[in-house]
Amino acid sequence: MENRNLLISAFEYIRGAKNVAIIFHKSPDGDCVGSAFGLYHALKKIGKESFIFSPEPLPFNCAFLNRGNIIRSLPDPKERFDLTVVLDLSEPRRIMNGIEINKREIFGFIINIDHHITGSGVGDLIIQDPDASATAEIIYRLLKVNGIELDSDIAEALYTAIITDTGSFRYSNTTPKILSIASELLTYGLSPWKIAKEIYESEPKARVILLSKALSTLTFEKNDRIAYMRLTINDIMEAGATDDMTDQFVNYARSIKGVDVGLLFREVVDGKVKVSLRSKDDIDVATFALKFGGGGHKNASGIVLSEGLDESVKKVISALNEYIK
Repeated sequence: MENRNLLISAFEYIRGAKNVAIIFHKSPDGDCVGSAFGLYHALKKIGKESFIFSPEPLPFNCAFLNRGNIIRSLPDPKERFDLTVVLDLSEPRRIMNGIEINKREIFGFIINIDHHITGSGVGDLIIQDPDASATAEIIYRLLKVNGIELDSDIAEALYTAIITDTGSFRYSNTTPKILSIASELLTYGLSPWKIAKEIYESEPKARVILLSKALSTLTFEKNDRIAYMRLTINDIMEAGATDDMTDQFVNYARSIKGVDVGLLFREVVDGKVKVSLRSKDDIDVATFALKFGGGGHKNASGIVLSEGLDESVKKVISALNEYIK
């Protein structure tokens, strides 16, 4: 758990800043997006001029948080920020293309808030708590410790982040503490059903078509303890889908009885292959992912490879067969 004094120190930097930039990682998910909006609304309450930047589109199931088109793609080269808060980003290679935070004349002092177990963080002041269920949990503590009163906008954003990163409280990162936080957030007038409908019950037609393509490739290894799927760029284009629509597909492989590790291999436009890994119980896919330069959480990690799809599948599955005892 992060030190209370560190949270107070971080907010002193925030209070001293006139304008704040907020950024997060490549292929944004519900946790980083919800955390960003929660922090944005909190800073707005205390009179700070803040901006969320994302050159990549938000995931389709979190776009409802962007009321009023708050998100901007990139800062103007002439803009200057006293402080930048980097969320849910554990290592430099996960910074979005176009966001050059090494240009300190633009981004100023950098605070990093993250809950990944791998990576050493990015920035001048790093709050990295792998015991937190989500980055949003740390944002919640940051606001509470520093006496910031929550409201419905902050609560909605943080609740969205929490339920997406805990799989609606199904994953191993679900704790009594995070359930207590979620319960408190609901007291700010939130409708769990309305938020769940946006996240889980507003599927684009193209995503369902793409899911059918992924499931048609389902393959098993190691006496059915490994299950994996694969998608090509052509699959995504033919479905009329976008890359972010593949989020959570890998869980279909993991959800099968007897499967210990589920994987999704998918081609991306730069010729690389992204591999999503999800495991059950004590199988640590974060440690496994490190073998390929990846990382993440114990039961949810990712890898990016430069080989083609066939070679990537062969390489990772072969190594995983050896890794699982």
